[in-house]
Amino acid sequence: VLGHLDLQAPTDSKIGLRMEVTDLEGSRSVYDPLFVTSWGGYWGEPYLYFQRPDYQPLWVVNATAFLKAALRHRPFPRPDTTTRYGLRTFYSHVDSMGFGQPFNGRPETPAAEILYERVFSKYRLPFTVSLVEAEVRSLMADMPSAASETLEAVAKKIFQLPNVQAGSGGFSDVQVWVGDDPTRVAGEGRFRPLKKPQEFSLEREILGALQYFDQAILPEGKSVELMQWTGNYRPGEEALIKTRDAGLINLNGGGASISRQWLSLCGLAPKGLSWGEEFQVYASNKTEIEYNENWSGPLFGRFRNVLDTYDLTETPERLAPVNVHFHFLSGTRSDSLVALVEVLDWVSLQPLHYATAVEYARSVVDSRDSEVFECLGDSRWVLVNQGQCQTWRFEETQLGVPDMNKSHNLLGFNRVSGEVFLSAGDGRRTTVSVAQEPRNGGYLQSSTRPLNTFRRLDGGLQFNIGSALPSEVVLAGKDLEESTKVTIEGEGRWQAEAGEIRLALEPGAKVTVQWADGL
Repeated sequence: VLGHLDLQAPTDSKIGLRMEVTDLEGSRSVYDPLFVTSWGGYWGEPYLYFQRPDYQPLWVVNATAFLKAALRHRPFPRPDTTTRYGLRTFYSHVDSMGFGQPFNGRPETPAAEILYERVFSKYRLPFTVSLVEAEVRSLMADMPSAASETLEAVAKKIFQLPNVQAGSGGFSDVQVWVGDDPTRVAGEGRFRPLKKPQEFSLEREILGALQYFDQAILPEGKSVELMQWTGNYRPGEEALIKTRDAGLINLNGGGASISRQWLSLCGLAPKGLSWGEEFQVYASNKTEIEYNENWSGPLFGRFRNVLDTYDLTETPERLAPVNVHFHFLSGTRSDSLVALVEVLDWVSLQPLHYATAVEYARSVVDSRDSEVFECLGDSRWVLVNQGQCQTWRFEETQLGVPDMNKSHNLLGFNRVSGEVFLSAGDGRRTTVSVAQEPRNGGYLQSSTRPLNTFRRLDGGLQFNIGSALPSEVVLAGKDLEESTKVTIEGEGRWQAEAGEIRLALEPGAKVTVQWADGL
């Protein structure tokens, strides 16, 4: 048994846990399952987890602290997917389940219409919505054929909205993507029953559905950009290849479920999962179905527990973005709808950067291939990637903050809870120099939406809003004073206070800022 394993830490180690055992024959053994030493560290079974009486696992120690100590961690910029343009990222993606089901308060009205009225058209937030073709066309065995005309009309109406991005859930609401998946339950069908039974086909599921949505549902200028996995969320390598070849990014599976009821970092999932040479991007949060214990009820208030998740993954350390992940099923009942609205009301009041699910997924893929080169003795780093992951972070500690005058392709930075979050431009190469108290002119501290053509001028800067939705932008810097000149082409307003300039801008606005000692 591991408890009797004779494994002692080297003499120069810092020991976190030691077991000394004497057996019935008087033989003594020592087992050190947790220690840090000169060459790294060791943390072994069975002391990785502690299991509560309700079978929920907890880490025995802080895994992040152990890894930092074992690897002799030094602060350096690392790619980050929790933050964009200086603010914690928000994104929301909606899965198709329940699209055609009736709302219990108005049985003649499908859930899709309810969410159109009370969510998608009400909130000025970006939503990425995926649909299942057979559900929209009423091809499911449990749906009336006459519903197809109504459901297609609602789908078209939803995607006409400028804040709704198009995703796909495939053709038949697949439950098991890989036929020999070891997690498949005996007798479980691969997809929901159809009126006209057919053989499972990845071509039909991915490419056929993509063609249907692009040609029959989506308005001109809008196309499907995301494949949102359904069912068991385990697509396998072949499905991922077809998705990539079709020009789509993918998302779903994983997700956080940490809450005040389960205060454990074991509830966090990684950013994705490799399948051979392909990569599946995980969602950042569980859906309302998991919070409602597989829809067993009561539904009122359960999904609002996701606010605990958002809080616990922000403090004391930012661990995940704010991901509101739900189904059309939330529009089938009054109680579940109230919970969803409460969550979205909370989101609307937070200082967040509002991204699409596609932007988040692309940043995850890019973060995996990002590279960091340190210029020794120079407090300078060169950061390289494809420009989809534009945020880098490091612990402030002794490093200081970026020197904007000596950095390149860097829009600015923001300080949050002892860390510095860097906002890079869309170039592939960013150079960051740091100093204790650099004299920085104006720089971007935060923006709730993406910015286009951010340029530095002689004593100023210029940018325009690259979103179809309004944006709030904060500029900071020692040169920003009340005498700073701000010119806005388009709709917007601004005010200067305490070394900052705050702007509220409508889509298409172009901003030029010149500080007192500039042009």
